[in-house]
Amino acid sequence: MTGLNNKKILVCVSGGASAHQMPELLAALKAQGAELSVLAAPDAADWVSLDLLAQLTGTAVRLHSQGEPFSETRLVQVGEQLSEVAQAWLDDVLGSLSNEPFDTTLFLAGATAVERFPSIDQLGQAVLPTETGVPLPRFDIETILALIEKSLTPSVLADRRVLVTAGPTYEDIDPVRFVGNRSSGKMGYAVAAAAWRAGAQVTLVSGPVALSPPVGVTLIKVRSAQQMLSAVETIIGEQEIYISSAAVADYRPAQSAPDKIKKGADQMALSMVANPDILRGVASRPAPPFCVGFAAETVRVEEYARGKLASKNLQLIAANQVGGETGGFESDQNRLELFWPGGSKLLAWSSKREQAQQLIAVVAELFAARD
Repeated sequence: MTGLNNKKILVCVSGGASAHQMPELLAALKAQGAELSVLAAPDAADWVSLDLLAQLTGTAVRLHSQGEPFSETRLVQVGEQLSEVAQAWLDDVLGSLSNEPFDTTLFLAGATAVERFPSIDQLGQAVLPTETGVPLPRFDIETILALIEKSLTPSVLADRRVLVTAGPTYEDIDPVRFVGNRSSGKMGYAVAAAAWRAGAQVTLVSGPVALSPPVGVTLIKVRSAQQMLSAVETIIGEQEIYISSAAVADYRPAQSAPDKIKKGADQMALSMVANPDILRGVASRPAPPFCVGFAAETVRVEEYARGKLASKNLQLIAANQVGGETGGFESDQNRLELFWPGGSKLLAWSSKREQAQQLIAVVAELFAARD
């Protein structure tokens, strides 16, 4: 379930080349649980099948009329290649939108269209196509979905600077082998995305994962604990909130061989040294940010989590049990238990996405109380 479930969205479709992608966008919105209505320009049928749009949304496609009272979000498609009919229709739509009771307006528009219709900047957020140089202008569906959901999410961290670390670290034994762990990075990436939806300026420092970067987030890729430490130290002074969800390797090989170690004796001893505790170092700074830790434990979860909360001087810690058949590493599901000085909260079993959303809500509440 996403933040678009049961949300009412009015989609205004103009004539133009980018109208070809509207069926794909409507299908994606429908799959996210949105309730859709469509208004079409008089010549939109020259570019896209209105019958198809109606089938995808389950409602009839109507021509624009004033005073639509039912939607929480407007999504207006503004093509770069508009006929005179479509331009006149769009002028009428833009003029009437300012009087309609919608919460948010998002425009699918290129730079040329924004210049042609300057009132877009006053009415809402312009969403620019991410692909150029293709036969038909295209916009990124995932970006559009994320922007719509953000527009419907309370901005509890508006303009706050948030640093999230995620994923494992790999500590090289030689150019072929490494010491690592089973972290997929899914929880940390979900946390970064949730913080962005809540209005924060988010930087994500990530170890090696097989995940796409969250929309709107600045991504810094690293491999080892030392590289993650260096990335964090470079920008931590600018951050207000630090969420350490990365599964940083506790130890690394004392030496990394420059060439592949060839198979030899039946046994091989590997000398290991401790990696720096990045979270502890950040929390012990003279003026530390609001620090959130994670504790993945196999036994005595609350005891160990509360111990880390106190010993590392954290404001909040999110704990979960790993090592079982469900949840934890590599899973899309989880159940976090949150602990902070003087309080705790057990989250219901749900997707990591929903866990992250609830975690960010608690972070925002505690951060505001600290201020």
